[in-house]
Amino acid sequence: MHGTIATTTPEKPPVEDKYRTVTLTNRAPIRIKEDEWPVSAEGGWGSSPDTPDEWSWEIKFVVRREKEENYRIRYRKYGRILIYAFYVKNDENDDKYQRVRVGRLLDDEAVFHLWKNMVQVAEELRERIIDEKMRGFVTLALDNCFANLKPSENG
Repeated sequence: MHGTIATTTPEKPPVEDKYRTVTLTNRAPIRIKEDEWPVSAEGGWGSSPDTPDEWSWEIKFVVRREKEENYRIRYRKYGRILIYAFYVKNDENDDKYQRVRVGRLLDDEAVFHLWKNMVQVAEELRERIIDEKMRGFVTLALDNCFANLKPSENG
């Protein structure tokens, strides 16, 4: 038999937007569409990947900047930046087992004080960690996040 066989390629299902709820310090959380808030920098510190989950711990900082087309629509001059961090110690048998989340939403003029606000988010995280030994690792995680920021051109 000769002829052509018609095949149809199945349509790909539409990609669903991925949302994230970010905890902010001393105010209600914010829900963002991840595509509209790309990660500018992140850094962390924690236990070895070989550590069993039940004994693992992690501290992480994330900086996201709202895409320009989004904030221009909302009549913002300089945009918005999200800074957030978390600490988790997974050993539920330890009295210092804990999960902490903090964050700040910077708007307009505040975006020019990114570094200062990153340090303040670190302080907010540090003061909530009950394990005194773990508080020192906040600085190491923050330093990793600073190292991943785009280099400053104006000092």
